[in-house]
Amino acid sequence: PRDQKEFTRMGQEKIDAATESAQAMGLQMLNINLQLGARVFRHMVNGGAAMVALAASRNAGQVITRQAKLAHAVSQSAATAAEMSQATVRIAAQGLKPIHSRATANARRLGKR
Repeated sequence: PRDQKEFTRMGQEKIDAATESAQAMGLQMLNINLQLGARVFRHMVNGGAAMVALAASRNAGQVITRQAKLAHAVSQSAATAAEMSQATVRIAAQGLKPIHSRATANARRLGKR
């Protein structure tokens, strides 16, 4: 009976940990999507403005200056794209916290037996 009770408890803890994990990852994804979405929109506006300004250049000096601004806008967009892999790591870390805490608690509890 004692083992049955422990198995039942562990099963419920797994369900609870999975639920908390899904909620944590969902919240982290929502936050990251909002942050990256706003940044991507800003990059689109800046890049579009830089392209229009370059197209409207009237002399070589403007062309050089505006090409540099466009190159900067493009590099900022690339940096934001690179952050997506870091965001994935943060999402996974949030999802693993509840599972890890339950597993370590189980190990401590069962180690006392």
